[in-house]
Amino acid sequence: MKYLNFRKIFFDNIAKKFNKDYKININSWFPNPYIKLKYKYICEAASIFFYIFLKTNITPNFITIANILFAILASLIFMFNIGELKFLGLFIFFSKTILDIVDGFIARKKKLTSKIGTKLDPICGHIYYYSIFLSLIFHNYYSSYNNKIILLIGFLVILLDVTNLSFSKETKKAGKINKNYFFRKIYIFLKIINFDGRTSKTDLILFIILIETINNFYIFSQFLIYLFLAPKILRNLYHLYKWIK
Repeated sequence: MKYLNFRKIFFDNIAKKFNKDYKININSWFPNPYIKLKYKYICEAASIFFYIFLKTNITPNFITIANILFAILASLIFMFNIGELKFLGLFIFFSKTILDIVDGFIARKKKLTSKIGTKLDPICGHIYYYSIFLSLIFHNYYSSYNNKIILLIGFLVILLDVTNLSFSKETKKAGKINKNYFFRKIYIFLKIINFDGRTSKTDLILFIILIETINNFYIFSQFLIYLFLAPKILRNLYHLYKWIK
């Protein structure tokens, strides 16, 4: 099959998947033109990789592991403050969805789905999530002249994030969902400003790091760390309160 014909079929499948799984129409500029532009790039790149990988013996698990290694590489660039390679790190984070899409399509096309692959996929997502946040922390650490308070606050956010997941699971198991209107509104607000790895929030972080790196001006990314700290503290207190109650 010629690439252009293959590309059209691939794009149609991607559009159906996003519409079904995420209720996102990637073929429309409205209501979010950024999503259309971002996934235009993601899908174009993914279609090329998919077309090439189909002609090889590369397995879906190999692609997922490669994606994990890219995430680790990007975070190491920021952890060791490796100059202009930061742009490479930002590019890897920005493009993380490409191989994530490709491995799934390869698995279905070659009928190579496996239990390991099912477990590797969410692991890859978590590694990218924490790699991006670690990169934000170390970006702030070096830009604040090695201020260790930034490191402490950053790792506190990660710790609270992990404990928040535990508390959230426990309260859901117990069926203790707060129906109080006031508390529900606060909870929803905290969920909105909380960093949860979604594309829009992730790309905002990457954009801020990019602008600060280019202009050597570091304010907004420090504000982000404190902004993410507040909801994680409050959400933990909320889940602790519901768990005790």
